Formats: sequence, structure tokens, C-alpha cells
Amino acid sequence: MPRKRVTFISPSPNNQRALPLRFDKIPAMRNRSRCWVVFATAILLLARPGLSRDVEEKFDDGTVHLRYRTDAQDRKNGDYQEFFPGGKPHVRGTYTADKKSGTWTTFGDNGNPLEIAHYNNDQLDGPYQWNFPSGQPEMRGGYIHGSLAGAVTTFDEKGKLLFSLSYPIPWDNVLKAWNTWSPTDRPETKMAETPVATAPYKAGKIAPECQQSALKYLMLYRFLSGVPAEGMSIDADYVDRAQHGAVIICHLGHLNHKPDKPDDMDEDFYKTAFAGTSQSNLAVGPRNLFSAIDMYMDDSDDSNIARVGHRQWMLNPGMQKTGFGYCDKFSSLYAFDGSNHNNRNWLYIAYPGPGYYPHPMLNDHAAWSLSLNTQKCKVGNAGTIDIAVSALDEHFAVTDTSTATIVAMPMSPNGGAWPCIVFKPEIKHPGVGKYVVSVTGIRTTTGAPAPLNYLVDVKQMPR
Repeated sequence: MPRKRVTFISPSPNNQRALPLRFDKIPAMRNRSRCWVVFATAILLLARPGLSRDVEEKFDDGTVHLRYRTDAQDRKNGDYQEFFPGGKPHVRGTYTADKKSGTWTTFGDNGNPLEIAHYNNDQLDGPYQWNFPSGQPEMRGGYIHGSLAGAVTTFDEKGKLLFSLSYPIPWDNVLKAWNTWSPTDRPETKMAETPVATAPYKAGKIAPECQQSALKYLMLYRFLSGVPAEGMSIDADYVDRAQHGAVIICHLGHLNHKPDKPDDMDEDFYKTAFAGTSQSNLAVGPRNLFSAIDMYMDDSDDSNIARVGHRQWMLNPGMQKTGFGYCDKFSSLYAFDGSNHNNRNWLYIAYPGPGYYPHPMLNDHAAWSLSLNTQKCKVGNAGTIDIAVSALDEHFAVTDTSTATIVAMPMSPNGGAWPCIVFKPEIKHPGVGKYVVSVTGIRTTTGAPAPLNYLVDVKQMPR
């Protein structure tokens, strides 16, 4: 038979090298057709893809450490087992194409399950349970796409319920709101018409796109505190008042909600400006509207912490429309709108809000606040209220608890009947982390004790 050479690409995962097939190595055959059968068979055998296989990895003493199965692409597929030295089970689960799926259980060295988790496509997705070493549940919750969502309950080692908490807004929704409504940068406020703060006065006008960007940022704060945000709009009349108000305080050089009329100011201009200053949040210093909104929400300086009035106006459930003003570092935000005044279906409004809360929107040393709807509960004075703030680890075990200092308990500034509890957490290491706020002294409308616990999970954010 004449000598022939054919090149075949190896079916190994990395296609490392070409394999020469030499016909002169095939035994001589009388029947030419049989030779071609042997040749074709050799080609098929070499071209056959990798087979699934069982894999075992062992400890130095020879006992099994890992046991799993791979598919034809050498991916983990099927049952996975991990063992302690000595043979006790440590981890049991399932892989699908190299990704965790189904129920995964992690055992302690005493044989009790420590963690029972459900996965989908390598992400936590479904019921989740973390146990004490005894096997008793310590924390139960549920994940959606890798993040906790919905109810979370914690227990002591005797099975007594400690906390019943909740993530009211799924992480995906928080992230979407963050990416949609938070500013990617903070340029100086753009003016469509330049204001003039000396006679003859001119109100000027903020560029419409700046008004809309600031509105979105306000909506983000409200959304995170569970306050209506969708459907909010910029109102032209409110913009006019706020802009006139910004001009008059710029002329004065200081903040004043009820300024006197400058001698050289037109009466009509003054009336509009006075409406703006007396019905708006005011700030001086920031060069953009976003920083002004942050200042209103922080509200923890000595002159504002006893009322957090700017914050309460920002989180007023009745607000549906607003408008912004700006004149040379003096900012205003119209706050007196009550278009949504029929909204009374809420128990409390918190800052920071319950569930996931972006760390960039919370100063570590800011006062926290809790407004309570007295149509849904009864609240006495500050002396009847106790607040504790506890830091939690990743499995919601308490790592630090402190009694919060109640700074003040003002009523809502818009004439509503609800009180606002202003308090300062005394946590040793504030910042990113999980916290539970526990409030006692609240009662139902019939007078029964109604203690309140809510979760705040302060998160780092993308960007």
C-alpha cells in the first residue's frame, strides 16, 4: 500500500496539537475495501469527543475529600460531595454545566446542617437558612438573583423569635432606581437665563434638564424611604416662586424664610420672592442642586437637628410637584405642595429607609428619623419611647447594640398630626453594614403595645 499522511486536530479541550496518522503503520491487508474501513474507524475514534467521568480528590491519608462528575466539556455536572477528613459529609449539592443549582447543604463537623441554600445558575435564588451548630435555625430568609429579598426572621438557640425583618424593595429595584435617578456626575447648575440679584432684578431660569435631574434625585430619596415618587413633576408656578426666592436671598447674602422687601425691589417681584422663600427649603453653599438636596436630607447640623424640617418636607407623602431655584450658590426647593394629600396608607417613614439603602446617600454621623402615622398607631412623648440600634453580621446575628439618643420629637411641619422621632445611633463602627432599629413605646390605635423593628442594610453602590 502506498504511504499516505493525514493531519487530524485532536479533540482534547485545548486542541493542543495535530496528530499525524501514517498508513504505513496499519497492517497490510489483502482487501482494499477493508483497509478503508480500518482507516475510517481510526478517524472516528480519534475524533470522538471527551466522555463524562467521575472524579475523586483525596486527602493525604487517602480518604475522599471531593467527589463529583464532569460532562464531555469537563464541566462539573450532577451531584457534588465534599467530606471532612475521616469521611463525614461537609457539603452536598448539584452542578449544572459548572454552575451551582438546586439545594446545597453545608454540614458542621458534628453532622448537623449549618447552611441550606438554593441556587440557580450559580446565584443564591430561593429559600435560605443558616443554623446554629446544634442544627437549630438562627436565620431564615430568601434570595432573588443573589440578593436577600422579602422577609428575614432570626431566632435564639431555643427557637425563640428575635426579629422579624423585611427587605420591602428587592435589590434589583433599588439598583435600577439608583442607576436611573442618581446623578452620574454633579456639574454646576446650568442656567437657561442668568438671574440678577441687584436692581433691576431678574429672576432668571434654571435649564429644564437640570430641573428634571434634580427632581429624579429627590424621587430617589423618597423611593428609598417608601414615600410615593412615581408621577412627580416640575410645576412652572413653583419654579417661578423658588427662583425669585433664590434671587432675594442671594441679594441679602444669607438665608431668610421671611425677608423684608429691599427698597429697590419691585413689589410684584418681592411678593413672588417672599412666596418662594416662605414655602421652600433654602440652602447656601452648594454649586449644584444635587448637593443642596443632600444638605436638606442630612439636616443634622446644630440649627436643624431638633426639627429635621427640611428632611420632613422632602419626605412629605402629600408632595406630588415641586420646583427648584438657584442664584450664585443660593438654592431653593419648593416644598409646600400637597397634591397627594389623600395618601394616608402608611405606618412610618424612616430615614434611612428600611431595607437596602445606598451609603453615598447617608452621612455616617447623620441623625436618623422616624415619622409615625397617628391614624395607624398611638405615640406618647419622647419619654415614653425607647430606641435601640443593633449592628448585624452577614447572618443577622447581633454584633453590637446601643441605646440610641433621642434628640427631639417634633411634629410634622406641614400641619399634619404625625410626630417625627429624631435619634442618633451610637454604633461603634457606623457605615456600610446591616442594622436593626428597635422601637418600643408605640401602641396600636386600641392601646395595645406595638413594638416596631425595621432593617437598614447600608450598601456600597456601583460607580
